[in-house]
Amino acid sequence: MKNFARVAGLMAVLVLSGQATAFAGGTGEPEAGAAAATAGESAGTEIVEIAGRYTWPKSWLETPTASQLGITSFNEAPMLAAAVSRGELPPIEERLPDDPLVVAPYESIGSYGGTLRVARRSPRDFGDMARGKLALLFLPDPTTGEVVPSLAAGHEISADNRVVTIHLRPGVKWSDGHPFTAEDIVWHYAHRWQDERVPHTGHNWHVDGKLAEMTKTDDYTVQVIFPRPVPTAHIKNLLNFARGQSGKFFAPAHFMEQFHIEFNPNADQLAKDHGYDNWPALFEAALDTDPKETFVKPELGTWVMESRDAQGKYHVRNPYYWAVDTAGNQLPYIDRMEAVIFSNSEVAILSM
Repeated sequence: MKNFARVAGLMAVLVLSGQATAFAGGTGEPEAGAAAATAGESAGTEIVEIAGRYTWPKSWLETPTASQLGITSFNEAPMLAAAVSRGELPPIEERLPDDPLVVAPYESIGSYGGTLRVARRSPRDFGDMARGKLALLFLPDPTTGEVVPSLAAGHEISADNRVVTIHLRPGVKWSDGHPFTAEDIVWHYAHRWQDERVPHTGHNWHVDGKLAEMTKTDDYTVQVIFPRPVPTAHIKNLLNFARGQSGKFFAPAHFMEQFHIEFNPNADQLAKDHGYDNWPALFEAALDTDPKETFVKPELGTWVMESRDAQGKYHVRNPYYWAVDTAGNQLPYIDRMEAVIFSNSEVAILSM
């Protein structure tokens, strides 16, 4: 569990800082005519060594926000600026959260543009930067195992170790512009985890066979209440478990309602139209973006799926991504990601 989270966290920050190609084998070179995000080097950052094999800027563990660093103006990729000028997107200030997370580049400020090309061995293969594009509430501190804020602004554990309070970043939006709030967590809890009609796996928020309770305190605060005290180390593992706290922990309620019988009386017919026996089967397929489906589900990660076909999946930058670099440039730097399916590793290597 820890390894998955650490890999996901490392891939995520490397993608944002423009270092992803060393892992993916793709190209992050800017497209012709792509403008530099902003000239200049990144702020001086102390480098932390991890397990004698990796280096990690200390600032990635401190997670400052724009207001804390005095960043008051923001920049965006040329492709997004063009969409704003055409009236297809609101201005950058309206797409970012109230106080964006700041991710310092590993070496220097990057340039916007380019396509990251990665390989898959099957439609469900995770070797296509799927981990790197995840939006995670928290990242594990690779030096201490502590919980580092990411999509979430922070958390608190009660003195009796029964209640975990999670604070979300105000103003974060899904890739379609709809607000991401505590409702997306408690809705998922009520209509997936607690609904016995919906098959699901992947969450570990049980104690003695009893599912923890999840309640919304306000639009940006959720409390997880365990039936009895839980060791702090176990709570940290749960918060740092990438799969458990991303697609298995929240969902775009405004999108998923169409597939649930309690919100759409015609959900069963919709399922049959898509070739499924019943609405729960389609609900799970839509939530997990089943390989045979063409759903373009709202996402919170760096890139969102634009289309898919028999050859692979094609992603484009998320115009509402919630983090910036130290110069106020909305991340990520890379415009697109192509995940192509290959029959074997040798063919993939030759094609890249």
